[in-house]
Amino acid sequence: MAVTIYAIAERAGVSSSTVARALRGDVKSLSGRSAERAQRIRKLAKEMGYQRNWRAQAFSRCKTHAVGLFHTHTAWIHEGTMGEIAGGFTMGMRDHGYHVVIVPYDSEGEWHELLRDGRLDGIAISHYLPDDAREAVEESGLPRVLLMDKTIRTWSCAVADDEGGAYLATRRLLHLGHRRIAMYLHDSIRKHFSVDDRHAGYEKAMKEAGLQDAIRFCHLPEEELPRVLFAGDDRPTAVLCYCHVEAMAVYLAAWQHGVKIPDDLSVIAFNELQFAHYMTPPLTTMAFNTAHIGRVGANLLVRQIETKDAEPERVVLTEKLMERLSTAPPRS
Repeated sequence: MAVTIYAIAERAGVSSSTVARALRGDVKSLSGRSAERAQRIRKLAKEMGYQRNWRAQAFSRCKTHAVGLFHTHTAWIHEGTMGEIAGGFTMGMRDHGYHVVIVPYDSEGEWHELLRDGRLDGIAISHYLPDDAREAVEESGLPRVLLMDKTIRTWSCAVADDEGGAYLATRRLLHLGHRRIAMYLHDSIRKHFSVDDRHAGYEKAMKEAGLQDAIRFCHLPEEELPRVLFAGDDRPTAVLCYCHVEAMAVYLAAWQHGVKIPDDLSVIAFNELQFAHYMTPPLTTMAFNTAHIGRVGANLLVRQIETKDAEPERVVLTEKLMERLSTAPPRS
């Protein structure tokens, strides 16, 4: 038979409400003597085998201590940078006493039920939010936060400074002596604010260097890389890749066409993933602390949940250049 707070109260010689407060951890405002009593109650509950009844607690508090993590693509939430952000978010929510429920987007709209039926105290959006999902989230009235997205100005968000990162990366290539610097984006990548921000940072650095006529933004399939990057007297000596996927495409094309990195072409890419260390040569990246972004997002969401009328907050984290062997001065 399950141990109840009433049984603990009887054994401890206190009221059931005192036991409930002690088990919830409501001890911040207690005196030293009362805090000691709360500690004894928790120890007694453990000895008696007490198990917290989350359903009853949710009913009494009108909270489930569950939050949703919404995503539109399985690979985005379980792999790469978004997977690391999701991990940081999950750990951050756990530190606050919440658990995370994955909310996958689907055309059938089954995820709507999770927003409407009271199972969630809040929701985080991973990277991308379709218009119909935005309407559903706003209609639900749930506290919400964006992870790696800032397109909804009335929502809290945690993002990386992509424009600043692209500017820093391009400046580094300029400092190495490169003047013909391209930026590569695979043609499968949809329009997104991070594309605009990274493009803007690249253009800003090129224009400041007086190289506005040398700006070359390549939005194309990988099959066209040799024609754009490896052919002609004015071919680029360096390329800034939108992310690690583009960098892998450039590495493969370079290997297939006898182009040496970094002797013939320097490469920098966004996203600091573990395998960047093991590419040949190791890849120079623009890095941001993915786990920290997840934890920041968790803090923002908890504030929205637990603080009445909390104002939306925007947290932008700087990016850092992780220089390895894929960059070098151009051939003289």
